[in-house]
Amino acid sequence: MKYLSILRVSTLVCLFLFFSPLMVIGQSNSTISFTVSPSYSYFVIQGEGRPVGTFFQLSTNRNDKPGLGWRFGVNGSQKFTKDDYVEFGFHVVGIKFSTQSQFLSNDLNLNKFLLLEFPILFRHVFETNKYTSYMVAGVTFGSYQSSSTSGVSFRGPFVEDLPSFNLAAVLGVGLEYHFSDNRALFFQPTLRYNLTGIQVGINRMYHFYTLGVDVGLRRYL
Repeated sequence: MKYLSILRVSTLVCLFLFFSPLMVIGQSNSTISFTVSPSYSYFVIQGEGRPVGTFFQLSTNRNDKPGLGWRFGVNGSQKFTKDDYVEFGFHVVGIKFSTQSQFLSNDLNLNKFLLLEFPILFRHVFETNKYTSYMVAGVTFGSYQSSSTSGVSFRGPFVEDLPSFNLAAVLGVGLEYHFSDNRALFFQPTLRYNLTGIQVGINRMYHFYTLGVDVGLRRYL
């Protein structure tokens, strides 16, 4: 699979819409951060032989396996109360996991996805000193760019039409180490869960999730 793809016009519009709030943020009480994240990628299944919405399960087959995904990106934030920030950002995300082959029972298909994500998060700081703890919660609006199964690229690994839009919930906790007056390193375990999912057949929908550790550098402006 080729991870490089041409951005669609809709994606460029999203970039402008999500970064436009940052263009008007004053430099007082604002931050910019750069982050990378290795992440455990897998999925849950909604439906599976019953009407969608009846129940969830991790996988249809014990041979299905999680994969090591990744993400990197940039966030900007603005303080709006003494201990609270609102964040906007742009991330490039890779999701990977293996599923049982439909044709050969001993074979696994390696599924890969490339997304662009635009998070809107709220960060609450519990204390401010050399070591600062905090929690984040919010949503990300995503745009699927491409996918492949076992090296064969197409718009969807299980269906012909991979949806271009994705909505995910985000929850994390973090710790900052302030090594100067306006710079900090952060370590943030984070769970992201795909709310929209990918429809597979009539009675099955896949919801991706990733559990990773965001690490990076934050600068206070």
